[in-house]
Amino acid sequence: LRDPDADTRIRALWALGWMGSLARQAMPELRDALNDPGAFVRTGAVETIEKIGPAAIQALIQSLENSDSIVRENAAWALGVIGHPTAVSAISILIKALEDSISKVRWNAVWALAQMATPADTPILTAIAKLVEDPDEFVRWVAEWALWHIRPTGEDAAVPETNEASTTTEEGTMDMNASLGAGWEVIL
Repeated sequence: LRDPDADTRIRALWALGWMGSLARQAMPELRDALNDPGAFVRTGAVETIEKIGPAAIQALIQSLENSDSIVRENAAWALGVIGHPTAVSAISILIKALEDSISKVRWNAVWALAQMATPADTPILTAIAKLVEDPDEFVRWVAEWALWHIRPTGEDAAVPETNEASTTTEEGTMDMNASLGAGWEVIL
């Protein structure tokens, strides 16, 4: 990971990724790789850290504050992959990531929170519900999906109504065609 050639560093990250949790001994070097001058190396570092699993949660949490938006977006996704209950320590920083200026970071944070939340997690539901009015269309869609994913039975929630980008049909499906194009329906 200290080789001057970026391709060599990327191959080293790939090899460490295949090792999975056995690569946790390389965490100090992987943390350093998060600040590598090469974007592909930084992205590969996050992906490798994700494959280490629960032992890497703290590094992923720190990655959510990286200056590189691609690192932040991949870190949010990785925390969702690790998921509940292991990554619950990341919930507050993921809620903070919902305010990121980069839309891909916001929607990956929404997805990650949806993997960890339960119907009783009002702070998560409230934070996600605010994104139903996000300026980015895909963030709005992911927020709506997350609210339905967390509360699939339509239980009463302390969250605002969703916007007009989706409608519920008589057949009991949520029609996302308005926001994503023909063919997208979510069974409720």
